[in-house]
Amino acid sequence: MPVTLKVYANEDDALLYWSVASPVPQCRGFAIERKLTDAHGVASDTFLPNRIGFENEVVPQPADGSAPTKPSTDWPFQRFSWTDHDADSGDTVSYRVIPVVRAGVTLNQVPAEASDWSSPVKLGAELSGTFQPYFNRGFVISQFIARYLKQQGKTLAQFKATITDKDDTTIRKFLSGDLRLALLKQLQWRSARWPHCWPASRHGMPAPSPSQNGRC
Repeated sequence: MPVTLKVYANEDDALLYWSVASPVPQCRGFAIERKLTDAHGVASDTFLPNRIGFENEVVPQPADGSAPTKPSTDWPFQRFSWTDHDADSGDTVSYRVIPVVRAGVTLNQVPAEASDWSSPVKLGAELSGTFQPYFNRGFVISQFIARYLKQQGKTLAQFKATITDKDDTTIRKFLSGDLRLALLKQLQWRSARWPHCWPASRHGMPAPSPSQNGRC
């Protein structure tokens, strides 16, 4: 019986849960295929990478010091859930999960047992209700740092030794997520209507003087 898949998305992550009705003979895990169309309309169809291989497997370490990865067709996910952190706000994604079985020394996909493609979902804040939730990120996820180092052409050791204010700003912007953008948009909207408007601060910001009217 095919894999059953459910996908949940927020602003920039997609969470996948899947199950099987009964064990798949010789199953070694699951490959996750993703169709993605980014905010600029560029489409791609790839298998998500995995950073965890098989026990006792000898894996050459990348020269740049990054963690080794392989497509999930080679290193299948040995679990029933996964979060796709590589998707970004504005991307439209769809997934399917395919069992991977071992036949001798090779791994083979079993398309007949794969899940259906999930319905396309666009990552971003829900704008249809009265209230819209926005989130920041509590920590720097490894996928972001790996992509950032690749763009900068640096190893992790080089990055630690040469981190700059520009790097710090880039990381802080990433951590702030869409919450920062939503707050700035709200402040701009307020400022256009009430020019003399000051945010409250818990860090001891002095209050405007009585001569500064229009306080809100």
